Amino acid sequence: MILGSTSGRAILVASPSTASHTAAPSVAGCLFQLERALVHLAAPANDAVAVEHIDDVTTFQGLAVAAQEQDKHTVTPTRRVLSDRSPALWRTLQIWVHQRRAGGRCATYLFACNSEIAGPIIDRIKALGANEGTTQDIVAALRQAGASHGRQGTRSKIQVIIDDVLQDDDASLSALVAGIRIVDGYEARDWQEPVVRGFALDPDLDHSAIFQSLFGWLAEALLEAWRRREPGIISRVSAVRQCRFLEQSLRRQRLLPRPASQVPVDPEQRAKAMTRRFVHHLTCIDATHDDVVQSVDHFLQFGAEKYRIGQEGSVAPSEWLHRGERLSTRWRNIMRQTKVHMAGADIRRIGNEVLMRTTYEHREPLAGTPCDELYMTSGHYHRLAENDDVWWDTTYVPKAGDEA
Repeated sequence: MILGSTSGRAILVASPSTASHTAAPSVAGCLFQLERALVHLAAPANDAVAVEHIDDVTTFQGLAVAAQEQDKHTVTPTRRVLSDRSPALWRTLQIWVHQRRAGGRCATYLFACNSEIAGPIIDRIKALGANEGTTQDIVAALRQAGASHGRQGTRSKIQVIIDDVLQDDDASLSALVAGIRIVDGYEARDWQEPVVRGFALDPDLDHSAIFQSLFGWLAEALLEAWRRREPGIISRVSAVRQCRFLEQSLRRQRLLPRPASQVPVDPEQRAKAMTRRFVHHLTCIDATHDDVVQSVDHFLQFGAEKYRIGQEGSVAPSEWLHRGERLSTRWRNIMRQTKVHMAGADIRRIGNEVLMRTTYEHREPLAGTPCDELYMTSGHYHRLAENDDVWWDTTYVPKAGDEA
């Protein structure tokens, strides 16, 4: 699997099809953490989100810890991830209990799992989240499930953990479980919708491209922090800025014209265009055959791309008018300068000089975005010449308007 990157460097992560049987679940679990981190970053109430700091995923409001999350991911949907005596459940409870014993407090504790989880304890926690049942019900279920199953005088590893957790009195355990919430199954897997909503992503853009790039950005940011031996904390502000940057990049890609090689010219259209008005302006200065052919091709390519971009709604119709005015102003200045600098020269030579200076190298931006395809400027000039808005023959006088 390749995660996108805003810096141009791809981050390679083994996919389950190529990874070993032991690596695949681990990699999938890491990706699940990134999904969950993005969900929390998208929540407006959170100021920052940490990965592998304090907990699997931790959210902050200001400098205070708002929520801690333990992520449980399985590539085997039928596997019981958080059964009543599973190490995953009790080890997490032990971590949270120890934090609280040390004075640490958190309003919300989350178990997030990509598959549906159930069981006497989990069911009671879910019920509490739905305002059903009580914390005492959960504590009772914990004590019942935590009863020793070992032989007299021996304790299993899990029983040692369970006994440690259950040392706390009912009031302390009730205070802990009151803040526990379960996010599982479809709700945990469908992370994209809350990310779109929380970051207010433009509905007209390709969200899959944004998600891929967000994954790459988040992975790079975390790796950079960990390599510096710093906690992997990402601010929501930086995530929002990244989203806006990615949206702007996608809009620019939609706005950018296709390369000339991807805008073919039909020979029949080229032949028909040879009788157009803008070609007449070229013949008035005895433009070379190559110049005429290139001008015709650019005229047709510009028309095709202008139509395509217009259909997509990427550029306001007024921008084409403003762009034409900018090009006309530039042409007018070039015409005046050339007539002064080449005073006394043959008018055809002057006309060809103006043609070269306007259409050979200049690349006019489009809607404030650099537009590197030459045909988009040259073709636009010839579209203007088609309407007698610009011309190359210094002796030409338009029927309506004054000579430049």
